[in-house]
Amino acid sequence: MVTTEYNQCVDAYADRLYRFALKVIGSNDQAHQVVKEAFASLWDQKSSLPLKEVKAFLFSVAYQKLAAHSLVKTEKGSALFEADQNKDQNSLRYLLDKGLDELNAKQKALLILRDYEGSSYDEIASITDIKTEQIKTEIYRARKELKSYLVKARFSA
Repeated sequence: MVTTEYNQCVDAYADRLYRFALKVIGSNDQAHQVVKEAFASLWDQKSSLPLKEVKAFLFSVAYQKLAAHSLVKTEKGSALFEADQNKDQNSLRYLLDKGLDELNAKQKALLILRDYEGSSYDEIASITDIKTEQIKTEIYRARKELKSYLVKARFSA
């Protein structure tokens, strides 16, 4: 990979990677740091990594950083949470964000990769090092919990 290809990868994946990290951890600063570390790792591996594997590599590095540093907890003082305070607390977006916060870290990350980022099960498996069947099970459980949360939230409002 040459510098222009690296720059194309930054253009193609930086925003998506940032959205993923921000949704998982809820902190702008930490999400930026995860993205920087992922692209620094890509730069280190640029000579040995095929272009078709870049997306999986970047998300894998981000996922590992989030898991290793226990950054998967949403910080209640984050800019994301403060922005939520300005939203209508009965809006679907607000309820979805709050419901995501109720999921365990693994389910939250897997659901974001699948439903927000549109990653295939195979891509998620290569990113997380989790078997495809386990991913499907965790996503099913996450969706079921999220649905239950939304139903409760809608009827209690």
